[in-house]
Amino acid sequence: MDDVYYSTSSGLDETREVFFAGCGLPERWADRRQFTVAELGFGTGLNMAALAGLWTMHRPAPAARLHLVSVEGRLMSREDAQRALSPWRDELGEPLELLLAQWPHRARGVQRMDLGSGVTLTLLQDDVKPALDGADFQADAWFLDGFSPAKNDAMWSPEVMAQIARLSAPGAVVGTYTVAGFVRRGLADAGFDVAKKPGFGRKRERLEAIWPETARPARPDPLLIDIKPERPARVAIIGAGIMGAVLACRFHQMGSDVVVFDGADGLEQGTSANPLALIMPRLDAGDTPAARAMLDAYLNALTFYDAFPDAVSRIDINQPASDEKSAQRFAKILKDPPLDETLLSNMDVTHGMIHRNGMIADPIALRRALLAGIDVRWNTRVSAIRAGRPAAYALENGDMGEAELIICAGGMGLPTLLQGASPPLAGRSGQLEWMEHEDGTHEAWAGGRYAIDARKKRLFGASFLPTDTAHPPHPDAGLRLENIEGLKALAPAVAARIDDARLSSRTGVRATTPDRLPFVGRLPDEAAYLSLYGEDLEKGRSSSAPYCDAHLPGLMVAGGLGARGFTWAPLLADIAIALANGGPMPTGRASHETLSPARFIMRDCKRGVRRPRV
Repeated sequence: MDDVYYSTSSGLDETREVFFAGCGLPERWADRRQFTVAELGFGTGLNMAALAGLWTMHRPAPAARLHLVSVEGRLMSREDAQRALSPWRDELGEPLELLLAQWPHRARGVQRMDLGSGVTLTLLQDDVKPALDGADFQADAWFLDGFSPAKNDAMWSPEVMAQIARLSAPGAVVGTYTVAGFVRRGLADAGFDVAKKPGFGRKRERLEAIWPETARPARPDPLLIDIKPERPARVAIIGAGIMGAVLACRFHQMGSDVVVFDGADGLEQGTSANPLALIMPRLDAGDTPAARAMLDAYLNALTFYDAFPDAVSRIDINQPASDEKSAQRFAKILKDPPLDETLLSNMDVTHGMIHRNGMIADPIALRRALLAGIDVRWNTRVSAIRAGRPAAYALENGDMGEAELIICAGGMGLPTLLQGASPPLAGRSGQLEWMEHEDGTHEAWAGGRYAIDARKKRLFGASFLPTDTAHPPHPDAGLRLENIEGLKALAPAVAARIDDARLSSRTGVRATTPDRLPFVGRLPDEAAYLSLYGEDLEKGRSSSAPYCDAHLPGLMVAGGLGARGFTWAPLLADIAIALANGGPMPTGRASHETLSPARFIMRDCKRGVRRPRV
């Protein structure tokens, strides 16, 4: 007789019996500060919405967090999900409505949603094996809810079972409908203790598998991304630009006591105080870890900033091809688009792309909203920091303080503050032009330069020139002329609406890295790092060094955002949250590795540029 995979009697009752009761929920999270449940087969989202509702009723403490991770290879549309879930909308209430309101886009990669009451859903969109291969979390419970093994054998392969084992926390419980023999053997071969349990409806039996209560051996960690979380009660953030503001907001939401230091007089100073900001990705034709990180950052930013509607607006961003090379690149991207049609389409006339439902922000209004309710100390410069448990900081006025975690997010001020511990940064000065108006225009353009005509402001630019100082240069008349000519080439209709007499110039300095990617994470302790990893990295050998002894405790850094700070900041902040508090990463492991600050010292070691001191 064929294995009956699911019961048609009641999908929700079946979920509660097979998965919730089968995995011991809610009892197993009764004394937990955080708990992670992973699922193969997101489908309609019914399991996740119902589990969020169960958590709301049985949350163990006000600060407790539930992390949900789900894998889906073929995401259904929001409209189809609404129809499928209609029988349970009244019963499941707010968690289901929040899920439908934030329904993810069809895009390969990682997207994150907030379901309220301390519940976060991380959706991995890809075929199951690559999704799990690149994932980075430890699940306390698993719901194996894909199609039956006879119809979807790839989901139940030995390779997938091995990944489930790798991503399981000690004592993790697996619940599933199926009792197929090769599934039982696959879980057992992966190291699970497997048993049959009573089924539900027409299903007489189901499987329950438990991962042993054994700690995993430490592994080498030259990128410093596997360090045990400190779960800081107090966090000090240096810098109140967009990176520092998003960090402060996210850690505040997680329950930490947050203080922010910034040497500026207030929100109106710095590059993060431009009149408008454009939030869009740079798309690549290749499916690389860096390209995935950019996509994850863009989708994360859209979802995160949507919670601040007074400070952001959705907008279609036109990106015309500037030459034959860019036209060919765009055509290659659009042939296999990384985003669905709600986010990306072609421009027929210019052989370019349109970023549908992109976003613009009022930087001052957005940062004000992000920093609401947080202790922000303007006109306050940090003169020194010290690693430790806790870490310590000294202010220029002589005051001192401590925090379990200090995050340095001060842009081009990082090299001075961190000295030799700073990742390599180079400054790029930029000048833009802008004016206010009373028109109802609403359009945006990008292509080397950019132009925004919306929210009663008309803004365009910007130059991107090397500079060896962190101080913004004085506005330059020649750069204004270059910006105007660039606008005429990019968006002639916007250029025709410019009144030169009403234009103002604004300058700033952006911090960039040698590989043009930002960074977030732990800082290496250079002497310890070179001693542990230097020779092995240079000679290409596998290392057996302990994974937790080569960083500066209590310190993190976030920066190098370049010209896409508003796009990158929410993803980098969520990575910092996961590093500090534990929980699933908001991007794949390979993408996370490309953003680690330790990548620079690791590359130097491989090239023999830095060696252990004898």
